[in-house]
Amino acid sequence: MKPGPRFLAIALFALSTLAAQAQTSLPPDLNRHFSESLMPGMTREMFLVVRRTEFAYEDADGDGAVSPADLVRRKELAAASLRAARLSSILRADLDGDGMVSREEMEKHGIVRVDEIMRFDSNQDGKLDWQEMLAYARAGASPARRPATSPLFEAIMALDEKHEGHVTWATYQATAEAFFNSIDTDHDGRISHDEIEANRQRTGFGPAPDRLRAAVPPQPTLACTLPPAPQGAKVVLFEGQHGQGISTVAIGSQDMMTYASSVTIEPGAEPLYLVLAAYGPMIWQFDGAVDRVAKAVLVALDQADATTIPVGVTGLAKEKVAFGIGRDCVNLISGVASRRRATGGDQYKLSVATFKRLVGAEPTIVTGANTIWKLALPSGHVAPAEYHPDDTVDPSLSAVVFKRSGKGDFTYVLMPGSRVVIGPAETGSSITILTPKPKAIDELREDFARWNPAGLVRIDAAQVVANRTAVPYEVLPGTAGLIQLMESGAIEKNRQGEFLVKRKIRWPAGLPGMIDAKFLILKGVPLPDGDPGRSRVASEDTGDLICKGRCP
Repeated sequence: MKPGPRFLAIALFALSTLAAQAQTSLPPDLNRHFSESLMPGMTREMFLVVRRTEFAYEDADGDGAVSPADLVRRKELAAASLRAARLSSILRADLDGDGMVSREEMEKHGIVRVDEIMRFDSNQDGKLDWQEMLAYARAGASPARRPATSPLFEAIMALDEKHEGHVTWATYQATAEAFFNSIDTDHDGRISHDEIEANRQRTGFGPAPDRLRAAVPPQPTLACTLPPAPQGAKVVLFEGQHGQGISTVAIGSQDMMTYASSVTIEPGAEPLYLVLAAYGPMIWQFDGAVDRVAKAVLVALDQADATTIPVGVTGLAKEKVAFGIGRDCVNLISGVASRRRATGGDQYKLSVATFKRLVGAEPTIVTGANTIWKLALPSGHVAPAEYHPDDTVDPSLSAVVFKRSGKGDFTYVLMPGSRVVIGPAETGSSITILTPKPKAIDELREDFARWNPAGLVRIDAAQVVANRTAVPYEVLPGTAGLIQLMESGAIEKNRQGEFLVKRKIRWPAGLPGMIDAKFLILKGVPLPDGDPGRSRVASEDTGDLICKGRCP
């Protein structure tokens, strides 16, 4: 049965009465202070952030409560600051750095009132030592005996109804929330221009008229564009570091390493709105119940001004893919995914409110992982790749050679990566195990397997949906590229540990910060394309160190 007019009238009267009671219970100065800070479009989270900031300023000793002790601390801080300023004004004239300041030094530095300062030269030696300078500093750093209070301090202390001598943040926060709720008469979590004017009519308090904008309520400027979530979609936010797979396809630049990770969509009927954020160029490879994906929004966390983001996907239709565009997207996504969400901090609440304003809904699931490999959504479960050296060794290196060197004596020569079980020797016999030093290319393969447990992920560039061009790498990134160049004969490694560049190459992407290798470009060989990163590169033609890119 629909409520009748009488019922609605009683309900509205009750709400207005509660609002009036909430305001009349406030100290007048606090009611004025809160009212004057209101602005159209201000949310509850924004209002509380302002209150938290001003409370923290009045809580000078940082003990979580405002009390007269904060006035004493502020007096101490003011005196210390004034002493430091007076000391600094003299010490800057200590031109010879001997810890003392003479009349001549002060005059040379242009300090005024030198005679007044030199009155503190107690031993009359024509210069001020440390104790004399400290006496000068103390003489001018004596604020009034009674600590000065601010109107806000008095207003906060008026909340101490039990005369406990202090007011905690919990009390101030509860008071602020009650005030906000009394103004927010339509209970939408946001203050409108009409609600501000209604409060002004009731109390006589409000922001200065010239601060108000009658047209569109001002919104915080946010340089981030996220598409709205479809009605009824489950919003999932995943934040990670980088994928464990190394892509064979570059997005945007041959000089940047592109990572890869699989994303398996778990079965279910509910449509999904996914926000996937990671560092560096990244290709998310979708499989599973991909029909559930209504929209996948990609964000590169290390792109401060993400007008073009080097990220992409495979396995999704182009119309289902979007990109978080703008310099503020990184901070927004990191704020929503912040670990402080457990404590419900003000900044976290503000980030969630902003996300909701852009997307139309708060994230239902927020999850993440440092390394990303075989990600399952919406659960957020991540199966990391693991390093298994026996599974990554070229089969040709698994030979076992043994030699009989005497009755019952055996010598086993184990090549890198070989797997063999050697039993105990018979009585009077011996077993010798020799492991030859691996070749340079074998060392690179072992290094690649250790640091890239997911290995190379072979991707068809034509299947990548990205907002920058996706093309196969000319030279594979990182250590894989060094292996590729060595296998082709373009480079080799000498006994001094240098990579000899024998013909024109492109530096493998990802050398910056990844490997401190030494390269020697042989005579007549053109300079490589790309970025050598922190590698040391020398030219045999000139004998000089070529400092290209971030080459030290």
